[in-house]
Parts: sequence; C-alpha cells; structure tokens
Amino acid sequence: MNKPILRALYLDAYYQVLDNKVFRILALLVCPIILLTFVIGFRPEGIVLFWGMKTISYAEFAGWFGQHIGADSKDVNLAFIQNVQHLIVDQLAGNVGILLSLAATAFFVPRMLEKGAADVVFSRPVGRATLLLARYLAGVLFVGMLGAVLVIGMHMGFLIVSGASDPAFLWSILTLTYVFALVHAVSTVVAVFSRSSVAALLTSVLFFSFNGCVQSKAWIWLEWGRARAEAARAESGDAAPEGKLDLDEGTAGLFTHTLDVLHFTLPKTSDADLIVVKLRTLVSGEKELLRDGPGSLVLHSSPPPYVYSPPPGEADLAHEPARWSWSGAAGAECTLTLRRESRLVDKPGEKPRKRSSAEYARDCMSALKGQPGGDVPERSKIQEQRIELEFVAWGETREARKLAHAKAWFCSGDWAYVLELEGETAALPGDFARDRLRELSQSFLIDRDDPRYMDPVAWYTHRLDWDAPLRHNIFFSVGSSVLFALLLLALAAWKLRRIDF
Repeated sequence: MNKPILRALYLDAYYQVLDNKVFRILALLVCPIILLTFVIGFRPEGIVLFWGMKTISYAEFAGWFGQHIGADSKDVNLAFIQNVQHLIVDQLAGNVGILLSLAATAFFVPRMLEKGAADVVFSRPVGRATLLLARYLAGVLFVGMLGAVLVIGMHMGFLIVSGASDPAFLWSILTLTYVFALVHAVSTVVAVFSRSSVAALLTSVLFFSFNGCVQSKAWIWLEWGRARAEAARAESGDAAPEGKLDLDEGTAGLFTHTLDVLHFTLPKTSDADLIVVKLRTLVSGEKELLRDGPGSLVLHSSPPPYVYSPPPGEADLAHEPARWSWSGAAGAECTLTLRRESRLVDKPGEKPRKRSSAEYARDCMSALKGQPGGDVPERSKIQEQRIELEFVAWGETREARKLAHAKAWFCSGDWAYVLELEGETAALPGDFARDRLRELSQSFLIDRDDPRYMDPVAWYTHRLDWDAPLRHNIFFSVGSSVLFALLLLALAAWKLRRIDF
C-alpha cells in the first residue's frame, strides 16, 4: 500500500470524525470543563475564584456540606485536584463519555455497508479489511482526540492556575482510548454482521456495562474472598487441599468457575484505571503520615478535626504512642492514643498462640464490671474493609463533667494495636466512641499483602503488577484484552469478505 492511499485513508477517518455532529457537541461540552480549571484555582490557602476575586477556605467549603477540615490540614488542595480529576475523567468521561462516543460512532461501519455507498467505497483499489480497519480507527481517533483535549486542557489549567502538576494524569488519555478501542471492536463486529447502527450501539453498550460488572465488581471481589479464606486457614493451621477453598465447591463452584472463564476471555477494562493508579503512585510517590514497621501499620493522613502530634515519618508505637487531640463539648479537649504491644501468649507447657481483638475486649469487660461506680460498659465492633476493631466503651462523671472512655484493639501479625479514647461529650459513650474510632480508622492501613487488612480494590491493585502471576499480571491483562479486540476485528473482516453487495 503506497503513501497516497494511506494518506487518503487517514483523511477519510479524520473527516469522518470532524463531520460528526456528536463529536462537535462533545467538543463543546469539553470546553466549559476545561475553562473551569482556568477560573477556579485550588491553592494551599483556599479555593480561588476568577484569579483572586474571591477566596473560599477549604474549611468553609466543607462546612457547606456538613463536613469539617482543620486549619492545619496539609495538601488539601492536592486532594481536591485529584478528586476533581477522578470525577471528571475516570467517572464522567470514562463512563458517560464512552457511552456517548459509542452512540456517535455506531453508524460508521453500517453507513459504509449501505447499498450505493458500498459500491463506491469498495470500488477503490483497497482491500475490504483495510477499509474496515480504517473505519474502526476513525472511532478510536474520535475518542483519542476528545480525550487528549480534555486531559491536556485540565492539566494545563491546574498547572497554571492551581500551581499543581500531576504527570501521571496524562496517562488518562491512553486509558480512555484503550478502553473505548476494546468496546468499539464489539460494535464493529456486530455492525458488520447486522449492518444495523442500533444493533451495534445496543450490543456495545450492554457489553460495556456487563464486562465492567464482571471484572471490577464480581471477579475482584471473588479473588479477594479466596485470598481472605486462604490467609485465615494458613494462620489457623487448618489443613485443606491445595487450591481447594469453600468458594470453589458445590453450587458456588459453578459460579466462581464461570467468573474465572469470563475474566480470562473478556477484556480487562477495569484494569486500565488501576494501572494508572499504580503509575501515579510510582511518579508522585505515596505520602505517609506515619509508618510503624513491625506491625506494618501506615497512616496516610489525619482526618479533620483530629490533630496528630508526633512528627511524621517512621515510628515505633511500642515505645512512643501516636496521639490525636481535638475539641469536644464546650471546647474541652478530647484525646486518643495509639500504641502497639505483642499479642503472643506463651505459657509453659502450652502451645504458643495469638490473642485476638475479641479476647482483649472480653478481658476488658471483665475488668470493668468488677469496678465500683461508673456506667455499665458496652462492647461493640467496627467492621470496615481495611480494619476490624473490637472496642469497649464506658462513661464516667468527674467534677460534674460527663466523660466517655473507650479502648479498642485490632491485630496485625504478632502485634496488637491498642487505641485509648477519652473525651467530654453529651452523647452516649458507645455512640461517641464508635463515631470517633470509625473516622480515624479510615486513615489506617495495614501495608501487608494480606486481604484481611485491605479492601478488595486496594488488595487487587497491590497484586496487579508487571511480574505478578498470570491472573494478576499487567502484561497478560493488556495482551489478552488487545487479542480479544483483534480476534473480533478478524471475525468482522472475514464476514465482510463474504458479503455480496
């Protein structure tokens, strides 16, 4: 194929995009989004509107939504920028934008196959497969151009007005184009077989929704559940056949094996966002407020209004506990401390064992019930995806002040972390402790490759790597997805050669 023909095919795809009315509408919709990043700046001192005409503090902005941000909170502007990037690109453009793009490009192939148009198109000295590929690439070019304008425009706006640059954000151009290219292959093959724009659109939209649910909702949660069960059995010492878990037996086994087959054969569209997350962490690093090495505990931030007092960085919570303080009722100071201790119990003549957080809570309840005065202690649990806390709360009246106390425990390896809470409040001690502990535990992370201490997406993101086993390997994820699209395009080309116009 000579250069004039290649140039003609490129121009055909290019003008196919520019002549598309939906493309013009989407381009117009992208412009206001980019403009907002140039007139609204997220600076360290606050949200700056129209280049300094008005500045809104982050605390004031959060108050509009019933939230609180402390004046000493660091890097709030960067968190706002990343949230805006995620909302606009990953959520809005990555879902609604791709659906609109599918609607805009679904007629590219059927229009080429219409009687009359096909006679003109296929009379050219170019193979049918090449013409089909050109129309497919026209759709990819459609999204690539829109994605580039949106991402580069937002990046420039944040850089110039907000003074923040996130180079990993630029990978979102490839992410949007890559995901659309995979789904557009489905639209193309259906368009060739049916010659219907409606059939191509409906099938691709249904496939996009179904595939996203299978990969990001069902299979990742299945893998996480398998890993949790395996980790629990390994710690308890229960014998089980290698590779055989309860999730893979009986009726549930048919469902799990079906999900495995779907995962390995369908394109892994949800992995694209996770790969960008890993690239962002690799480029910009992951900021940590505290890291306690022996227990693998990491604190990424202190949620407002809690003020963290020790210096950030490496810490040994067994010798120097972490401490938070904040203002409670009538301005009274409330405090919470976090320390680490061994949970190993090694009695003579007995097999060494590890105390559980539930055992700590039971012992605390027994000790408190034997003390005179004070309220009846309450035992409860906070079960989050990252951290599972057992806590005991009780009240005390001291000098006409109503104080709430609580102790909470969570475990990591051979260690137990103990939180001790004290504060003046009008609320019930159990409610007060539950709210405070839940808010603070959101910033805790056990940085171990153990699904019991990580939510499904965080665990899978940690496992997804370039040199990981096949089911979590980035090369396999991208390669098998591209192969899926190529096979569909080959099937479409095979069918197109056998159509008699």
